[in-house]
Amino acid sequence: EVAATQGKLVLALFAAIGSVFVINILGAVFGESGGSGIDNFQQAEQYYIQEDYDSALLYYRRSLQEDPEWIEAMLGYGRTLTMLDRADSAHIMYDKILLMDPAYDVARYNKASLYFYQKNHDMAIDAVENLLDRNLSYVEAYLLLGDVYYDQENYDEAMRSYQSAYDAGPRSGALCHVMAYLHDIKGETPQAISLYKETLT
Repeated sequence: EVAATQGKLVLALFAAIGSVFVINILGAVFGESGGSGIDNFQQAEQYYIQEDYDSALLYYRRSLQEDPEWIEAMLGYGRTLTMLDRADSAHIMYDKILLMDPAYDVARYNKASLYFYQKNHDMAIDAVENLLDRNLSYVEAYLLLGDVYYDQENYDEAMRSYQSAYDAGPRSGALCHVMAYLHDIKGETPQAISLYKETLT
């Protein structure tokens, strides 16, 4: 049950992370005259939210026809390829983004998430650690690293990663719950009770 909860958390983060900066950059990318590109992109985002991934892919592709180097559209395209189980193509898209902008950490995070989704734990760990070497404040990376170790049943390493995410905040109910469970199975009852209570709040 806890593993399933964490899996859903990872997929939810994975689905949401690509849209974080979109609203702020639309005007800067296209100005007032780029309506068709913006419309296609916004339609793609809406289809993605609705889990209509075939339609989302079509509209992301149309956005990229307007501007082949539009990184946010490339990111959305990669996320959609992932949801369509086209992992190799998604990795290629993320690699293209990183060639264009090596500092674009969202693409690094999505590659790491995709490795985890593929159960390629070693590559996921390497990708997350590379991301954290670049950006220690990337809280989602600690969560993802915890999930990878949890999936391997390496609970001590999982707890260390989750604790880093917990200390950095913000704290989700799912994070508090999995940390409570890990304390529980180690017999650390006071810590477990405290975190179970926090889960409810």
